[in-house]
Amino acid sequence: MKRIALLILAVLVAGSFFACSGDDGAAGVNGTPGTPQPIKIVALGSDSGGTQTFTYQLNATGKFPPGSTINYIDVLDSIPPVSELKKYHCAIIYTNSAPVDPAGLGDRLADYVDAGGKLVVLQACLSNPYSLAGRIMTANYSPLTPAGAAGDVTDKTLDLSTIAFPIHPIFVGIDLQAYSRPGNSNYSIPDVDPNAAVMAQFNGALVAVAMNAGKSIIAINDFPGLAGQSVLPLAANCAMYLSGKF
Repeated sequence: MKRIALLILAVLVAGSFFACSGDDGAAGVNGTPGTPQPIKIVALGSDSGGTQTFTYQLNATGKFPPGSTINYIDVLDSIPPVSELKKYHCAIIYTNSAPVDPAGLGDRLADYVDAGGKLVVLQACLSNPYSLAGRIMTANYSPLTPAGAAGDVTDKTLDLSTIAFPIHPIFVGIDLQAYSRPGNSNYSIPDVDPNAAVMAQFNGALVAVAMNAGKSIIAINDFPGLAGQSVLPLAANCAMYLSGKF
């Protein structure tokens, strides 16, 4: 009987050891703990033939962690359903032509944010006649909203005195001293939601980057016209931050 009892005790001890130790398996699609986590991004462009190029440019920033996916949807003539948008952690939207239904598209984006989605808004979503409309451009949604006529032709650089320290994660890896935005006769000077947090200004007190009170939308007063522009890695950083992937 003593031998049987000792054998049972040995089995119990061994079982306890193997249950509490050993390889827990690979981290899988979530990535290694403590490192930037993969993200699913969708680029939305109201831009005849340009949205795919914009997506390539975003991908080329190298800002998204391994395992991330980047897709695009042209919203020039169509409005994707919320069920499609909800497949992505964050959407990045710009316009280069007026959407066929600016209010309908804006309402759909607001529905996406209400459902937990995150959004980065770029020019010319903020400029007439290319702007978004609908609920996404109302209080507590987009921190920058369309106002006035186009014609902001003055070149812009960042006012470095408006960058808070420690530097916010969205600006890490961005050459803030060299950041510039060419003027463009198609740009309007946007209004600022009074509840928004202004994160950076251009020289001349023009808001460059702002985030809404709910930390679900960041608006960047810049257009992704050139692959080398700093707005591309900045937009990628914003998407990572909003999605909690830093």
